[in-house]
Amino acid sequence: MSQSSSSTRSKGNPPAPITVVYQLNLITWLIPVAMTFLILASTASGQTNSSESTVSSNVATTFATEEQRAEVDQLIKDLGDSKYLVRKRATIRLKSMGRLALDAATAQLRHENPEVRIRCRKVADHIQTQIREQRVQSFLVGKATSATPDVPGWEQLSSIVGNTTHSRRWMAHMLRENWDIVEQLSTRNSPLSVVVEVDRLNGRRNQGMAPTAAEISTVMLFADELPEEKLSNTFSMLNQFSSRTNDMNPWENDAFRRLAGKTVRECDSPEVAYQAFSLALRRKLPEGVTPALVTLKNESVVGHIKLYALLTVARFGTADHIDSLAPLYGDQTVCFTRNRPIKLVNRVQPPLGARLAKTTKFEGQVRDAAIATALHLQSKDPASFGFANLMRSEQSVFQGHSLGFSSEENREAVISKVFASAGAVPMWSR
Repeated sequence: MSQSSSSTRSKGNPPAPITVVYQLNLITWLIPVAMTFLILASTASGQTNSSESTVSSNVATTFATEEQRAEVDQLIKDLGDSKYLVRKRATIRLKSMGRLALDAATAQLRHENPEVRIRCRKVADHIQTQIREQRVQSFLVGKATSATPDVPGWEQLSSIVGNTTHSRRWMAHMLRENWDIVEQLSTRNSPLSVVVEVDRLNGRRNQGMAPTAAEISTVMLFADELPEEKLSNTFSMLNQFSSRTNDMNPWENDAFRRLAGKTVRECDSPEVAYQAFSLALRRKLPEGVTPALVTLKNESVVGHIKLYALLTVARFGTADHIDSLAPLYGDQTVCFTRNRPIKLVNRVQPPLGARLAKTTKFEGQVRDAAIATALHLQSKDPASFGFANLMRSEQSVFQGHSLGFSSEENREAVISKVFASAGAVPMWSR
């Protein structure tokens, strides 16, 4: 009875309007506050996570570096292990670590254990070769930055032969075979260092080990003023140098040829002049005309050297060089004297049954070669002017020992004919 009346009373008496309004206002106020707290909490959480992440990253980096150093130290110790496989694995691993292991291996080159020393040397050489090859590759594609600067020796080589594909390739070839010497000579810039290198290469050559094209190029690149003996050794190495090595012919490379031409051009020593002319004629180096003209002005030079100087002028000279030959037209210095078969002299067969000497004296003078050279530079054939014994040569235009006469009468007849054909104007100035 009492329960039903209570239930009836609660249904019949709804809550007061002021209570409902108060509850709605409270909820409306709590929602923004709650949202604010949620946003602040989320932001704080994000900052904390970010901070923790940064710290963790730094710790990981530091730990990785320390871990690598610890690994390198352990690998260095393993190089002296009693087990071969341990030593081998340590060597392979150190080689693969690059620069990271280079300093550590270099620092142990004087280790008390010879096994460690030897393996550290192999590791250091391997890594150094890789680093140098990377520099060479960057140099070849022209990507020189502060991290990969231009290679040693390039400043000197480019000033001589220019910045071309041939010169870059040759610079790379020189460095791959001879990096240490190139770097040493380019930084020291000492003539004595070049002399020492020439002696080293010449010593090897005397032992039957021919210098490589890269080694000779290094000498030519840095040799500005070599003593006569060392310059002679350099020309000897170049003249005896094999044309093809490692499937490449350096004489087909413009940079190598220009280095050789530089060495020939700067030769001002009469004692070495013959070697310079020989190299210029054999290898078709037009720079040979420069020392040839200098040699012809030197009155103390012997006749046969002047002969080869004239042959070099005939091979590489032009009409502009004719006037330089004028002082030699009266030079009666004997270049050579030969005994030649009669039938070859003047190309005349002796009469049948004639009792004549089987040989006759055949002499060449400086003026003979000078006149023949001047005629050639004027695009005239010396044979048409009485050089009856003249023989041609692909290398030197004429064979030197064919520029002569069997008698003074023959010589004077030729000279008269040459000057007569020139008329009143000297032939060398026409």
